[in-house]
Amino acid sequence: MVAASSPCPVGTRRNAPLRSDTTSAQHHWIRPAQNEFKFNVDASICQNSSCAAVVGRDTSGSVLQVAAEPAISLELMLIEADVILLGLRLAADMSGVRCLVTSDAQGLVQCINSATVPLPWCATHIVNECRHILQTNTSVSLVLNQDTGYAR
Repeated sequence: MVAASSPCPVGTRRNAPLRSDTTSAQHHWIRPAQNEFKFNVDASICQNSSCAAVVGRDTSGSVLQVAAEPAISLELMLIEADVILLGLRLAADMSGVRCLVTSDAQGLVQCINSATVPLPWCATHIVNECRHILQTNTSVSLVLNQDTGYAR
C-alpha cells in the first residue's frame, strides 16, 4: 500500500540522488515513427512507497492511454517488470497498430528480448509473460528508452 504522507518526486529511484536543477539531465521525448504508438513505462520508489506508470502517445505526442498504479513491492526489479508487462498488455490491445514499449530498465529489456540472458529468479513469471506477449503480437516491440539520456 502506498503511504499518502510520503510524496515522491516523479522519476526518483532508490539509492539515486534527487536532481534539483534542470541542467543536470536533459529530458526529452522522442516521437515514434509515422503510424506507430509509443508506450513509455517507468517505476519509482520513494521511502516506503512505490508506483508504476505507462503513458501511450502517437506521433503527434497526443496521449492515447495512461495507466498508473501503486506497486505492492519495494523491489525495483519487480516493479519495473510489472510496469513493462502492463505496457506490453496495453500495446497488444491496440489491435495490429505498430507499438513500441520503452523502458529504462536495461537489464530487464535485454532479458525479455533475449532467451540467452539469464532470468532474474524473482521475476521469472513476469518475464515469461512479457516474452509470450511479444511472441504472439508481432506489431509490439520492447526497446530500451532513449528519451531521457540515461539507462540502468
